[in-house]
Amino acid sequence: MHKCQIPIPVIDHDFLKHDSYIDCSEARTDFHLIDIERQVIEDMSRIKGLRELWQLLKHYKPYTTSKVNNLFCTIHEAVAEMRHNRMLIIQDHAGRENEGDLFIPAAYATPEHVNFMITYGKGLVCAPITYKRALQLKLPLMVSEDKNEEYTKCNFTISVDARDGIGSGISAFDRAQTIKALSNPTSQATDFVRPGHIFPLIAKEGLLVKRTGHTEAAIHLALIAKLDPSGVICEIIGDDGLMVRGKDLERFALTHDIKIITIETLVRNS
Repeated sequence: MHKCQIPIPVIDHDFLKHDSYIDCSEARTDFHLIDIERQVIEDMSRIKGLRELWQLLKHYKPYTTSKVNNLFCTIHEAVAEMRHNRMLIIQDHAGRENEGDLFIPAAYATPEHVNFMITYGKGLVCAPITYKRALQLKLPLMVSEDKNEEYTKCNFTISVDARDGIGSGISAFDRAQTIKALSNPTSQATDFVRPGHIFPLIAKEGLLVKRTGHTEAAIHLALIAKLDPSGVICEIIGDDGLMVRGKDLERFALTHDIKIITIETLVRNS
């Protein structure tokens, strides 16, 4: 029997400068080596076996020059990502929530997308829809606009599940089925049960002109990709239970090979 030999890296600057992990000579200057080294040391301390080591090594492969430089995408690149059934991260500006949401157009949502969101995003899986679609499906607001005390004035409707083709409604498969039904322009109010496990959000009419939120950005992205105006979004929460922002959000995007589109970019080009 041949022994499996996996080299165990030494935690020093030579390891960190190795081409397989980080190209320090060309990396963007706002990724500080000391921050990455601290993260590597922290991760290495949790390793209990070869499987964990292999996962760690894969985790740091995205830190290459090409990945870092192409992290933030243009609208044209965002459309290409969506048409290839890839998720995006929608990032708002620092003066608002300063958060990133995982996003996929509802028309392209699969159980795998939903499972990724609930596993790695960890936030609430919501489905942005238009006001017209909410009327069509007879989805009332959870709280009337004049009584909405949520600080960004997010318009939640009553939660729903698809009436047919699902189990309890909570599994990734079930939630994907409900999302598909919400994105189907022929769906009717009777195709859903209330309450459920998916939380529709009504976008402001006028979209980003009226409100620069993740909800409106999701509908905007679906429209420019010539898809049904509906989507799926999920906030990204870190292992420490706090919202992932700034450099940590960039690290998350690099790790999972997901491009970031900023709401500022969408507003500037709308």
